[in-house]
Amino acid sequence: MTPATVDTSRFHDRFHEHPNFGSIVDEINKSPHLVELINAFPGKIELGESESGGFYRYHADPAKRVISIGSDEVDLITNSSGLVDQDYLGRFVAGLGHEAGHAVVPGGYTQTNGQMTTRQAVDADMENEGIAILTEYRVAKELNKPMWSGGYSFRRSLDAALSKYNGNINSPDFEKEAIQIGANYYRMQNPSTAPNLTYEQYYSAWHVLQYGQHNLTGAQIRRIDWKNITPEQVALKPEVAGQKREFVDPQRLLLDPQQLPLKPPSAETVVGNLLQQGLVRAEQVLAWFGKQFKTIVEGLRNASVGITVHAQAPLNGNDHGRQPVMHYPDYLVGQLEKTTSLYEKKLQELRESDNPANVRKDIGKTLDKWLYQYNRAQEVLLNTENTANTDFAALCGRLDASCEQMRNYTANVPPLEREKPHIEVLNEGIQRASEKNTADAAETAPGLG
Repeated sequence: MTPATVDTSRFHDRFHEHPNFGSIVDEINKSPHLVELINAFPGKIELGESESGGFYRYHADPAKRVISIGSDEVDLITNSSGLVDQDYLGRFVAGLGHEAGHAVVPGGYTQTNGQMTTRQAVDADMENEGIAILTEYRVAKELNKPMWSGGYSFRRSLDAALSKYNGNINSPDFEKEAIQIGANYYRMQNPSTAPNLTYEQYYSAWHVLQYGQHNLTGAQIRRIDWKNITPEQVALKPEVAGQKREFVDPQRLLLDPQQLPLKPPSAETVVGNLLQQGLVRAEQVLAWFGKQFKTIVEGLRNASVGITVHAQAPLNGNDHGRQPVMHYPDYLVGQLEKTTSLYEKKLQELRESDNPANVRKDIGKTLDKWLYQYNRAQEVLLNTENTANTDFAALCGRLDASCEQMRNYTANVPPLEREKPHIEVLNEGIQRASEKNTADAAETAPGLG
């Protein structure tokens, strides 16, 4: 009997267009459990914005349920030399199993409600994470690859638990123990959507915002810039009998919705503004983004009525605090600067870590991510008109400054045996990007006029 294969129609078109999609499908097909889950998923698996992390979004209409994976996580399947990192690919697919666990496995997702205390809601959320961990573990075992959550070391802790049940992964007692291990693990981990918070803090904050005095909707809460929210902003007062917990700092987060820090506008919103204002042409956008933005460009070009694409407004919907329009090249350079700072942080962790092997892999991935972003930023800048203006010169200056910072940082990473020094990887990657993008700009420039 021929083994079942994954139904690729479950993936959004943007996933199909990604150069790593074929590798992902091949890896998924090595895990019968994940194939079964994805084929049973009624919604879509989407390629999200860079740095958006991985998450499952429930909807009452099953067809509108979404598993979203950040595009940067997909990009990193191939390293700066263009080769597939097999360990990372396995981890990535195990992580997809985690989200499928939330989306498909009974108990993987629980709708909390206002009748629950914050503690009850968080405990339910942690059990959801435990079930997703068990699913992720099953996938990692079938692939013989590390888990997305905690890599090989966390997988070994679950292997040890499994050994107590004679290796029977379907043992109800093992499942119960694995779910508890997963719940305890995730309670103190940091969600990719809110990296400064623990899951416990994040889920507590979400529950209070949704069922506290402002009763914000899920869509409104998702617009909060969680990546920059700190633990101090979501500290909870001791629970009073019969009352919900509230934030210690309600002026910032509850009592004045206008002060909620919101995410900057998405790349789609930025491009829509630029097109609508005539600051860029459709041909430029296609040169920057490729096929993934073709629908947006064509929709704006062919609209029979005027289209106004605004940056996101505050939660109460008025004009106060409206985010300014951001030029796309500025957005890309800003992302590069964030990754430069992340590399510096990982370098400090490497110096201080008792387990440098794990940090070493992370810092290597951060370098690959930086080189990818550098290539995109340079590519877009070379396809930007009015290169003599002040903004362009400032962006190029920031790009050069990031390069110099990375050269200083990578020079301080001690090389390992059989590993190319990071400073060499950096310089070779910068040179390849410069040669490629200069040639591409010379080839495409006549078409922009």
